[in-house]
Amino acid sequence: MMTLNVMSDEPLICPVTPGAALCRLSEVTGALERQSVLPEWPESLRAARLALENALESGETERVTSALHAAQEKLTVCYDAVCALPAAAPLCAAVGFPSPGNSFKERHVEAVDVATIQVTYTRFGKQVLANFSFRDAQGATAYWLHEVRFIDGERCEWARLEDAVTESYSPVFTRVRMGGGTRYFIIESRNPHKSAFTQEFTLEVPSL
Repeated sequence: MMTLNVMSDEPLICPVTPGAALCRLSEVTGALERQSVLPEWPESLRAARLALENALESGETERVTSALHAAQEKLTVCYDAVCALPAAAPLCAAVGFPSPGNSFKERHVEAVDVATIQVTYTRFGKQVLANFSFRDAQGATAYWLHEVRFIDGERCEWARLEDAVTESYSPVFTRVRMGGGTRYFIIESRNPHKSAFTQEFTLEVPSL
């Protein structure tokens, strides 16, 4: 029988895919070095990242699974170490971890950090397709992409319309059809109990 380790259900602490784990290991490593805290941890996290990279290169499923579990455990223990430090809340925010006590169990949800949004474009026939990726928002179990439009181009409240474009249960929106030009968006993060919204952000979508 498999023994299950008790770990967080928060993807920022316990990422659920190898790619997400590689990303979080890198993000946390860099953040800890910038904050000059827990000096022993960056090298430990790099070792976990290298083990996962090597497992992926091997193409062996069991090896990848084992390395992913090890990375999850490493990040979970690292989170506990950050939470044990003085001024844990601002340190958690700097590292990208949830603040102590702010877990999904408390039905808390944060807005997506706009600084982490990456947008790429592909061309499909006569259409431009946008692909959004961003870091998980703590406590979120789903995301909505909202587009903000303005009647006759009037940037004022009375002319403002907001449409929910697409939903995702992962921090990505893929193959979103768009016309070229300046477009305005908001991302909603939510769980069954609460929602949070980013500030409005602007994209310059390439034309065909």
